[in-house]
Amino acid sequence: MDRSLECRRAFALGEERADAAMNAQEENVLMKTLKILLSVLVLLFLFAASGYAAEGSTRTVSGQVAAVDNQAIVVDVGSGKTLLDVGAIIQSDTELMVKGKSTPIGDLAEKVKVGDAVTLTYVMTDNLYAKEIVKN
Repeated sequence: MDRSLECRRAFALGEERADAAMNAQEENVLMKTLKILLSVLVLLFLFAASGYAAEGSTRTVSGQVAAVDNQAIVVDVGSGKTLLDVGAIIQSDTELMVKGKSTPIGDLAEKVKVGDAVTLTYVMTDNLYAKEIVKN
């Protein structure tokens, strides 16, 4: 009987070790899964944050007016192979400066003509919106 009791104890001890090993493995898998999930969430947050930083960024260009009306303005920037047209939508809060004086934006097509030198400050969101137009 002593031998059979020893066998049962050894078997029970082996089961306990096997259970402990399985629990440790499950904990390792769970920890790895949580780390991966957390990493993915952090990356998603960083991508979203960089997207918001890029959206709404303000840029400024200088060049000659290629087209203008009271709804939009297009400015030729650069020259030769690096010629670039920047078009922006005019809004009611767009500021117009002519010869250092603030001018109502409704007068844009009258005050700014094709070929005039301007500095255009615009905001990049879902589109390009003119923030300020300065006629040089």
